[in-house]
Amino acid sequence: MGDRPVSPPKRKPAIPDAIEPPSRERAQQSVAKVIWICFALGSALFIGGIGLVYIWFHDPSFRAPGRGVRAAASSPSPTGIAHAPRRATVPPAASQGEPRSLDLFFTANGVTLAPEVTTLSRDLPPHDLLVFVLQRLLEGPVAQSLVSAIPSGTTLRAAYLMDDIAVVDLEGNLLSRPTGGPTAEILCAYAVVNTVTANLPAIRSVQILVDGRAVPFLWDQLDLSAPLLPDESFIKR
Repeated sequence: MGDRPVSPPKRKPAIPDAIEPPSRERAQQSVAKVIWICFALGSALFIGGIGLVYIWFHDPSFRAPGRGVRAAASSPSPTGIAHAPRRATVPPAASQGEPRSLDLFFTANGVTLAPEVTTLSRDLPPHDLLVFVLQRLLEGPVAQSLVSAIPSGTTLRAAYLMDDIAVVDLEGNLLSRPTGGPTAEILCAYAVVNTVTANLPAIRSVQILVDGRAVPFLWDQLDLSAPLLPDESFIKR
């Protein structure tokens, strides 16, 4: 038999190598980059927070109005009350507001008090309102059917506000004794007391002074050593 040609052995088709994963060095660089970014952001937030806390405690203008900061107040007077200027008049720079009606108490028969209504074109702070109603009361009524229960020539020396008490300091002819006896004495005092309390609801009582001092009696019987509460039993509407 003749020799047969020997065929070369068959080869298996080549299988491509698997794709090589990223190297360990590249992965470590990526992780380090992420950690650095997180650290930088955290540091910035931490420093910013410290700055905000510092500003909050050291710069009052940064805070919301009315929280943690009180407006500087003027020093109170030794007696704790606000004094009205002598012969005080209503200041021109009064706070604005709606017109309001005021009750001033006079007498028509010498036995009871009767209100006369006057209108205030603008609202006033409590102390200025106190001065205003007292001055109008001492000026006397507009209506001819009414007369003042307070002796003519009495003037306002000063007026104070002390919590819920109004202190009214009068001078002039208040201590003169007009005819009318005890009734006239009572009407004189309560014309002042009821006028003040009717127009200043926060005031519960009125202390009447004469020439800057408390007097034991107005004329004969009415004790003025302590504040007087309003009494509407003398009012005839």
